[in-house]
Amino acid sequence: MRGLSYPPVLESEVLVLFGMLIPYLDDEFIIKEFNTSPGFPDCYALKNSVEVGIEFEVNSNHFYEHGHDRDANVDKCDLIVCWKNTINLPYITVNDRLGRRHQIEIPELERVIKEKSLYEQLFPIKKPKPPAEWDEEKFLLEVRKKVRDEKVFSWIKELIETCKQFDEFVIVYGKGVRHATLGLHVKK
Repeated sequence: MRGLSYPPVLESEVLVLFGMLIPYLDDEFIIKEFNTSPGFPDCYALKNSVEVGIEFEVNSNHFYEHGHDRDANVDKCDLIVCWKNTINLPYITVNDRLGRRHQIEIPELERVIKEKSLYEQLFPIKKPKPPAEWDEEKFLLEVRKKVRDEKVFSWIKELIETCKQFDEFVIVYGKGVRHATLGLHVKK
């Protein structure tokens, strides 16, 4: 057996899966370099001998959630390689920093796996790890384990309490498998 124990839930797992699928793709890919610091796009590769910038996402709409469409390097990104194409378009068009239109292709790895009948081979373990259901109490317990500085922990608690007092804010706790997350949204 070879593969991942379950479909990707993290961006890094999408990257690993993409590497595993390169021999099955219609286009030829050679990975040139990865962006080792937090940056955008995640890597550069040759696609059919043409250099492309690749951003990896679990769901394609995370490209927008992470603000990449507004990044100064958006013109260096040519592909959003994702597990699921939640945008439901083969590509998106964005404006670069000079106002020029730039198309970014969205290859969906789940579609490739289904088309090539590779699901059983790549995901030999049937049951995916269920996501954690975070709420305020579980989130703060997890943060307490990771944040040693009492001032920082108190600040996080105070931020949550302050935001709960105002109708303009919505706190959404994530469903991450490995990390406690929360999103702070400002209502329009």
